[in-house]
Amino acid sequence: MSFNIGLSGLYAAQKDLAVTGNNIANSATTGYKESRAEFANVYGQFRGCIASSGTGVRVASVAQQFHQGTIEQTKSSLDLAISGEGFFAVEDDGNLAYGRDGSFRVDNEGYIVTNAGARLLGYPRADNSDGYAYNPDDLEKVDPDLEVGEANPVFNKELSGLKLEFSGLQPKASSVVYSDVNLSSEAELILVPSPSGANEVPTFDPNDSSTYSYKKTFTAPDDQTTPVNREVTAYYVKTGETGGPPTTDSTWNIYYTIKGSTGTPLSQGPVAGTSVNATGVLTATPADLNFTVVNGTPTVTIPLAGLAINQAVTGNAPTTAEIQNAAIVEIPEMVHAPFDENDPDTYSYSTTITLYDSLGAARNVTAYYRRAENTNNAAPPESDPGVWEVYFQMEGQVDATGPKGPVFLAFDTNGNLKAVADDKTELSNGENLINSNPLASLVELKFDLTRYAPLNGGTIGPIDADTGLGTGEIKFDLSNLTQFGANYSINDLTQDGYTTGNLIDFGVNEEGVLSARYTNGQQRALGQIPLTSFKNPQGLKQVGDNLWVQTQASGEPVTDIPGSGRLGTIQSCSLESSNVDLATELVDLIKAQRSYQANAKTISAADEITQTVINMR
Repeated sequence: MSFNIGLSGLYAAQKDLAVTGNNIANSATTGYKESRAEFANVYGQFRGCIASSGTGVRVASVAQQFHQGTIEQTKSSLDLAISGEGFFAVEDDGNLAYGRDGSFRVDNEGYIVTNAGARLLGYPRADNSDGYAYNPDDLEKVDPDLEVGEANPVFNKELSGLKLEFSGLQPKASSVVYSDVNLSSEAELILVPSPSGANEVPTFDPNDSSTYSYKKTFTAPDDQTTPVNREVTAYYVKTGETGGPPTTDSTWNIYYTIKGSTGTPLSQGPVAGTSVNATGVLTATPADLNFTVVNGTPTVTIPLAGLAINQAVTGNAPTTAEIQNAAIVEIPEMVHAPFDENDPDTYSYSTTITLYDSLGAARNVTAYYRRAENTNNAAPPESDPGVWEVYFQMEGQVDATGPKGPVFLAFDTNGNLKAVADDKTELSNGENLINSNPLASLVELKFDLTRYAPLNGGTIGPIDADTGLGTGEIKFDLSNLTQFGANYSINDLTQDGYTTGNLIDFGVNEEGVLSARYTNGQQRALGQIPLTSFKNPQGLKQVGDNLWVQTQASGEPVTDIPGSGRLGTIQSCSLESSNVDLATELVDLIKAQRSYQANAKTISAADEITQTVINMR
C-alpha cells in the first residue's frame, strides 16, 4: 500500500512539475494563460468501509487562470490587446476557435490572420461606398476628422473573415457644408451713393421727409415793433439731385417754414456761396450773408451765419440737426450698396471652404455675409439689425443657382436664427419677418458641372444612388448661425467631401472598428472586430497555437461588440503578455521538486521495510 501511495505522490509531483515547467516555458508567449495543477486525496473502500488512512493523491484538474496579463505597447496597428474577459474569434478550415493572442498579420489574399494562418472573424462593413449610412437631409454635423465609430458606421451582422482593402479611396463629391458662424450684431448696413438718374427728386414737402436731405430748426426775431422770437425750420435740398445721399459738389436749395404761420414754404436758392467740401461739411461764404424771409406776416431777417450749417453731412450730427441720409431713395436700388465679390466694401464678412466634385477636383466656395436692407423707409437701417444676406459663389463661376439671389437670414432678439428665405425681409411691428419663400436651414445650391470638369478627357460622375445628390449640388447647413454682440467668428466650418486618397495605415478603436487611413485625411470603416465570452472559460479546451475551442463545460459562446458587458475593449498597437508570474513559478518548481523527492523517499522507505521482512528468517 505504501508503494502505491508513494507512486501516486510521484505522479502528482511529476504533473505539478510539468504544469509549472509549461508555465515557465510560456512566460513570454503572447496571450498565454497560466495553468495550475489541482490535487485531491484518495481514500480506498473495502466492502462499503472507508479506510481510516488515505490511499494516495490524484490530479483533480489542471485549471487555467484567465486573469488579465500586462498590456505592452507595440508599433504595429494590427497588434491588438483585449482589456477584459473576451476572446477573439478565428476560423481555420471551417473550425471555430478562440484566443487572446492579438498579434495578427495580413495574408496574401488580404485577410487578417493569426501567426498560424487562422482568419480573424468580424463584421464586414455594409455594402456601400464607405461604410456609413447617410441621410442628405440630416442636419447632424459631418466631421471629416472624426474617429471611426462616431458617425454610426453600418456593418453586416454575420461573422466572416475580415479583409483589408489596399486600393486608394475614391473621391467623394461634397454634399453638405456645416457652418457654425457668429455674425456680429454690431455690423453696419453698407450704404453707398445711388447711381445718377436712379430716381427723380419729388416735389418739396415739409411733411414728407423723403423730399429733402436735412432740416434744422432754430429761432429768429421777427420785424415787429416788439420783436418776438419765431421758430424757423430750414430744409436743405440739393439742386439737380436725382436720388441718393448728398454728394460733395453742386449747390443747394433751402426752404423755410415759420411755426404758427400759414402759406407756401419759402425758398432761398440756390444759395450763393454754399458748397460741400471733401470732408462732407456744408459751408457758406461769406459767413455773414443775410437775407429776409417773408411768409405772410411776420417777416424774419436771418443771418446765414446764424443758421449754424457748418455740420457734417455724414455720420452723427448735433442733436439740433435731424439728418435723413436715406430719405430720398428707395431700398435697395440706391441706398443699399450692390454686392460685388471683388469689392470688400460691399459685404461685412466672408468665409471660404474647399469643396470637391465627384472626380476629386477641389473648388473653393465662398459665403459672403452682409446686413440686409430695411424695406420700411420710415425706420433707419439700424432699427432692423436682425436680417442678413448671404451670397454663395464658387471660384470661376457666377452666383450659385438654387435660391434666387442671396439667401436671407432673420434672427430673433436673442441672436438665434429663426427664419431663412430666398427673398427680401420686411420690418413689421419691430419684428423681422420673411415675406416670401421660406427655406429650410439646409439650403441647397447648384453649381455648373461643366465649369469644373477636368480638361484631360475626364467625365462627370453620375448621381450618387446612396445619397440621392447629384454632383454639383451642395447643401449648406445654416442652422447654427448666430447673431450675438461678440465679434464675428468662425466656430466650425466643415464639409463631407474629399479628394482621392492613398492608403497610409490601418487602425482599430476601442469598439473594435477596423479603419483604413488615407492621405486625404479620411478614415474608412472596413469592419468591426467583435469579442466572445463564455460562462465558464476554464471549461475551454486548449488546442495549441494560443487557441481554445468550445466544450460542453465552457457553455455556448456569446459574441458582441467590444465594450459590452465584461467583454472589455480592444487596444490597437498593443499586445497582452502572458499572465505568468515567473518568480511564483520558480518557487512552485522548487516545491514540486521537493514533493517529488519526498514521495520518492516514501517509496524508498517502503522498500527498506519490505527488504527487512524479506531478510527475516
